Amino acid sequence: TIVSWSWSFGDGNTSTLQNPQHTYFNSGNYAVSLTVVNSAGCSRTIVRPNYISVSPGVRADFNFSTPVNCRPPETINFQNLSSGPGTITYQWNFGDGGTATATNPSHNYLTAGPFTVTLIATSSQGCIDTLVRTNAVQLNNLQTVINAPDTACANEQILFQNQSTPPPISSVWTFGDATSSTLINPVKTYTTPGTYVVRLVNTYTGCVDSTTHTIVINPKPVARFTSPDSISCRAPHTVTFVDQSTGAISWNWDFGDGGSSTLQNPTHTYNALGDYTVRLIVTNTQGCTDTLIKTAFVKLQSPVFNPIISPREGCRLLAVN
Repeated sequence: TIVSWSWSFGDGNTSTLQNPQHTYFNSGNYAVSLTVVNSAGCSRTIVRPNYISVSPGVRADFNFSTPVNCRPPETINFQNLSSGPGTITYQWNFGDGGTATATNPSHNYLTAGPFTVTLIATSSQGCIDTLVRTNAVQLNNLQTVINAPDTACANEQILFQNQSTPPPISSVWTFGDATSSTLINPVKTYTTPGTYVVRLVNTYTGCVDSTTHTIVINPKPVARFTSPDSISCRAPHTVTFVDQSTGAISWNWDFGDGGSSTLQNPTHTYNALGDYTVRLIVTNTQGCTDTLIKTAFVKLQSPVFNPIISPREGCRLLAVN
């Protein structure tokens, strides 16, 4: 009858149990020996070289490409850095419901947000390791937005507003007429009618994004007028205004004495002497306007008798002019 057992596990550890369990903490090949003694005091030893082979195990690891776009969709390339013995298979979870079993997969994210990526590496020798990287993939949803009118008039100041979110680090505007600006919200004046494509390039932290806006610049009318009877020496006096504007379909007159008119060629009666400034605003079919102001255009002044007498005094027989 066997009465004792003496085990040596090859890593410096021993046991006297009949059927022991032993944990190896380091990889390598280990010789195991067992010595048994029976009730008669006889013993025998058996040694098995390299009986236990402990592999170094599987280590799951990966890297991934940096996002280049400011908003989804974004394709991220994953580089598998796992190591271990035997044939390794992989199970990926990309954090948005997508999965893969390829060694080095690529995944297309369609929404913004942080995504937790999980890689499970399984060896054919039974080893397994899992790596979870919380919020590994960071995808923003940056919006590059131009706020500007669709149409405007030539020689009119136009405000271009950069309403991007979040606010960019820097901006570059090109207005389609060989001019540009680096202001966040520039003011632009087009002198030539036409259609222009405005481009805004924003630099954010980690990415560059752009957008365009098409604006149509309409021609302005030209306001002009005259009068054959804008000067008189008495009041009341009626003045006839002659419109010489081009491209106008409506007229707005201000006669300088509180009177006004929307006729093209109005007449107006001034009831008091004085100098009157006349303003004409004309509008074309595109809604563009032009204004002409003539200061003291209407002059109603009484004549002033102011004789120059020379000389004013002298001796008799004095000749006076």
